[in-house]
Amino acid sequence: TGNGHLLRRQGAKEAATGEYNATGGQTGVVMRHAIVTGAGTGIGRAAALRFAQDGFAMSLLGRRPERLLDTRTQITQAGGAAHVFPVDVTDAAAVSSAVERACADLGPVFALVNNAGANGRGTVAEGDHVLFDRVVRTNLTGPFVVSAAVLPHMEDGGRILLVGSILSKMGVPGYSAYAASKHGLVGLTRCMALECAPRRITVNCICPGWTATEMAQQGISETARSMGITPEAFWEEARRAVPLGRMSTPDEIAGLMAYLISAAAANLTGQTLFYDGGAFLN
Repeated sequence: TGNGHLLRRQGAKEAATGEYNATGGQTGVVMRHAIVTGAGTGIGRAAALRFAQDGFAMSLLGRRPERLLDTRTQITQAGGAAHVFPVDVTDAAAVSSAVERACADLGPVFALVNNAGANGRGTVAEGDHVLFDRVVRTNLTGPFVVSAAVLPHMEDGGRILLVGSILSKMGVPGYSAYAASKHGLVGLTRCMALECAPRRITVNCICPGWTATEMAQQGISETARSMGITPEAFWEEARRAVPLGRMSTPDEIAGLMAYLISAAAANLTGQTLFYDGGAFLN
């Protein structure tokens, strides 16, 4: 993978420049390192592709190596640099090892996106402890584990993003585990922002509403089934609750992330940003 053929967006050049090239080692070539978890699909893949297009060398983390390899192929075919690290974000030892290997290859980390997530439907009364633990460990413990592993290797002035949800501020019957984990991310974001401020590392949480991803389609199908209606009928009902009347796209979320890691957002930290077509207003 070369480091001189990346397409760079005008507004992202400052963020993507640093002291390391795509193979590690100090040089005069400027190519910073970004890590994205859950980079094999949806928002994570879109973020990885956008950051690579903006000039970052990418480390792609996630549980499904075949999906990560697909993302890497798209990046390298466009002239970018990307390494794949199959890992469960809740496994602290495995994450620490992956981060150390990534930094040995690509240099210190400038940007981290904690995107890996899990979902599942079940009410509190049903008492599915396995489901609750799996979702909370992936969505809340995972970002804690990855951030803890990355921070010793992060540049001063770096960026950490967490991916919450519209359920970071509201509840939906049957999704107590998911909502609890996403509420927790808001508190984690605020604490980390204060802890990282002396190093000028910013920490922010993006909370998408309905977004066109596999996880959203799963949620639509599960909820429609519980209501005894078709997924199409459920989505039409859900769409009416979105003032702008449509789903967001992963590329739109990635665009917001690109802004948050840019020089223009250097003084923005501890914030929760909803990208939901106005759904939370309802």
